[in-house]
Amino acid sequence: MKQVRGARAVEKLLRQARREVRAALKELNQQAGKLMSRGDYSGATSLAGVAQTIAGFEEKIAGLRREWRGLWRAPRDEGAKDETTPLWEYYRLILQALEALNGQATRQQIEEYLEPRVAAALKPGDLKASGRRRLARWRVMVRRARKEMVKQKYLEDRTGTAWRITALGRDVARGDVTAAER
Repeated sequence: MKQVRGARAVEKLLRQARREVRAALKELNQQAGKLMSRGDYSGATSLAGVAQTIAGFEEKIAGLRREWRGLWRAPRDEGAKDETTPLWEYYRLILQALEALNGQATRQQIEEYLEPRVAAALKPGDLKASGRRRLARWRVMVRRARKEMVKQKYLEDRTGTAWRITALGRDVARGDVTAAER
């Protein structure tokens, strides 16, 4: 389903309307509290009645927003997300790619090496496009993995475009060492 033009703007306006109504309700409650403290119980009671009506209106706005989101968002298959691979499971794939690429490569070279191999190793949700750039999720995860792999000492901590494997990274790539043994 194609996204409705201006849908986000409508959703933003509905969210803003709800915030404004909440602010008005808060102000009304404060006024009722002041009347109550002065002993004007009938005035406070009448404001409480108005506040109840406004609270109902706020709930209607929330319902409209939910309904609007249901109209323009693409329906999900069975209402659940596809299963995806956690970040740490990408480490060995990346390290094995670096091993095959002589221990050093750019992210792009790693992705090119992995592309024909990931379909068998990953879960269905990893192959779908995600994010603003509409990249396959596995590509996004490869990009995210570098920082954590440097922390784990699988990759050298260097600036620049090249990813360089460490001795520990080589052991993990071969299966000699697992993360649990560290």
